[in-house]
Amino acid sequence: MISKTSGLAFGLGILVAVGIFVFMPSSPADTGGSAGPVASGSLPADHPPIPEGAGDAVAAQGPFATVLETMDSGGYTYARVEVDGEEIWVAGPVTALEPGAQVSLAGGMGMQDFRAASLDRTFESILFLSRFASPAPTPEGQVGTALEVLHGGGYTYVRVEQADGEVWVAGMPVDVQEGQTVAWSGGAPMVDFESPTLDRTFDQILFVDGLRIEG
Repeated sequence: MISKTSGLAFGLGILVAVGIFVFMPSSPADTGGSAGPVASGSLPADHPPIPEGAGDAVAAQGPFATVLETMDSGGYTYARVEVDGEEIWVAGPVTALEPGAQVSLAGGMGMQDFRAASLDRTFESILFLSRFASPAPTPEGQVGTALEVLHGGGYTYVRVEQADGEVWVAGMPVDVQEGQTVAWSGGAPMVDFESPTLDRTFDQILFVDGLRIEG
């Protein structure tokens, strides 16, 4: 079971107050009761609202945890993980996870007494992640040719052509032009992501770390 000491592994020293961009699923089915969304001026325009009552953000290069069990419900993947000998619950965008997988706890927001209506369960403490990211960088070869470039909401969106097809990627702003070769490391997919500033919904998009121009 989860230790409730200071809520959610705060006692492990893994949470520190820093400014960080996170991508929370928009319009989730599970809610923490009557708490409504709050805005944050430090977030890009395309960032969905963060639920009121969210705790401190973890550092961008946070610790890694081992997945023990998972379940999908209410628009989230819930996972019981082990970190530094302690077990905690985390949740994030629906992601295929296997027991034994390593996930980063970076970019998380701690919440206490979170009511998951779809599970008919209240978590004493849970860490909401922007994504379930692997500690290993994306393998070499994650490069492609920029076919289309959009800018909005604090991000650069690029439709990239790779050997096995096309993919949309998004990252911190970069001055990339169509026809240039782009590369990236890290990242996590999101499905049906709506960008209000672009007035567009992406069927699937990969939010990446280190989007850069090659050559």
